[in-house]
Amino acid sequence: MITDNPTKKPSRLIGNILSPAIELWLRSQVQQVSNLKVQIEGKSRQILTGNIPGVSIVASDAVYQGLHVTEIQLYATGILINLGQVIKGQPLKLLEKVPVTGKLQLQQADINASLRSPLLSNALTELLLKLAPQAADKQVQWDKIIVNDGQIRLCATMGDRQQIILQAGLKLSTNQELEISQPTIEIPGVSLTNLDSFNVDLGAEVELEELTLHQGKIICRGKINVLP
Repeated sequence: MITDNPTKKPSRLIGNILSPAIELWLRSQVQQVSNLKVQIEGKSRQILTGNIPGVSIVASDAVYQGLHVTEIQLYATGILINLGQVIKGQPLKLLEKVPVTGKLQLQQADINASLRSPLLSNALTELLLKLAPQAADKQVQWDKIIVNDGQIRLCATMGDRQQIILQAGLKLSTNQELEISQPTIEIPGVSLTNLDSFNVDLGAEVELEELTLHQGKIICRGKINVLP
């Protein structure tokens, strides 16, 4: 859908080519997505130069690099694309980085499904090794995440079927840092309870405004720059 001057109909060229091209590009970035809706905002004359003022995206049940997201609401602004090539049937490409604001909701079932993703499992293993270096030589398999109010509980199997439980508070420290607060680890024969809280840097392209942990779900709201 194109938002345009109410006295003029949106360009059929944009409606027939640009919207499907953006949707195709979005689908190419993920492994799976349901109920994808794309709305393009701006005047036809401006969009025909390859400058899209705004695009809103709503989707559900998306999978990106093995990470499962229940609901997505995104809004991107100042998008520059290779429109001339798109019109000729070539794939859409971003010409500059795009600031995207939005809100994600993750249900506990989807978070647990994401444990199969190397992206998440490796990050959790790095967290474990930071807190318990003695686990460095053991293979770790993450089995379950339980989300409580303001807190996560991680269950894993290490080495020869040793069960590990890692529990910690999780909240924003700054717009670009997560705070892992009062972590505790239970390993057979070892209980680590006096561990220091610490921050995790999310990177320069991320700016979060909200990270809320409720019973069984996580809500995240903020901005990220999508690079070409």
